[in-house]
Amino acid sequence: MSRDAAAAMVSASPEGRALYQATFATMLEVMNHREGNGSPPDVAAVTIVRALTASRPRTVYLTGKDSRRLAVLSLLPTPVLDAAKRHVFGLPAPGSLTGSDNGEEERSCPESGLPAGRSLTGRHVVDAVRRSAKHALVKALKVRDS
Repeated sequence: MSRDAAAAMVSASPEGRALYQATFATMLEVMNHREGNGSPPDVAAVTIVRALTASRPRTVYLTGKDSRRLAVLSLLPTPVLDAAKRHVFGLPAPGSLTGSDNGEEERSCPESGLPAGRSLTGRHVVDAVRRSAKHALVKALKVRDS
């Protein structure tokens, strides 16, 4: 993966490298760390064998250390999931790499309410998940009552 990542950076334009190189390197570092701490291939192999030999196979099998957590995260609305990914990988908010330290008023993402142009804390992500869950619950109750 490192060789492919290095090739991608070399093929990027000078402007692209200047804008994204540090962020790309941080993301790769996190990905390599997570991959190194992941489940061994044997875990997936056991699940595959179980799926192939089941008399009534399921459509989805969760396997690996973080499979349940990832399944729950996949249920989140896209803006909240994007914010969580930015937090995990240490990525900046959209539009923040253009340089907003010129006294502009602080902006926020309209969908998630998360601050734009700043790095996210775990608290921002938790608050966004709570707001999103509350919104989804209210919407579900309205649909049920109508």
